[in-house]
Amino acid sequence: MLNIDTAESAFRDMLYPGESCSGIIYCVFKPTGFFAGTTFNRINPGYAAVTSEERLLTIQTSSTGYFLGKSSSAAYKIDSAEKLKVRKNIFGQYVFDCVFPVNGKKVKVKFQAAKKVLGSEYSMQEENLEEILSVLTRYEI
Repeated sequence: MLNIDTAESAFRDMLYPGESCSGIIYCVFKPTGFFAGTTFNRINPGYAAVTSEERLLTIQTSSTGYFLGKSSSAAYKIDSAEKLKVRKNIFGQYVFDCVFPVNGKKVKVKFQAAKKVLGSEYSMQEENLEEILSVLTRYEI
């Protein structure tokens, strides 16, 4: 099952030699595309982080994969973003809306994070969210 420990482990495996990872946050990945508002494409829990090489690392589960212990991870070079918007929604959470070029295609990544996560003992959420905000807002397009 995906939790902060498995996310940290997965992120360590994604690092380049000499690269470090910081700012790991719990977030929910929001659907994008044609089926965004349907039951076929639900919100997925996961984690995001930034690295010392200014890459955005993500790991997420689908709603069924969460119970099966399956997840998918990805890494994106932040300065290659074709779109990167950060906004605060009416509930005080931050929404990150990004488009990255990957193998000649555009990959949309949209996730939302809060400063506090109810029911979580992860004490670094607020501090790490501020760190991710400071990095990603520099590249807003």
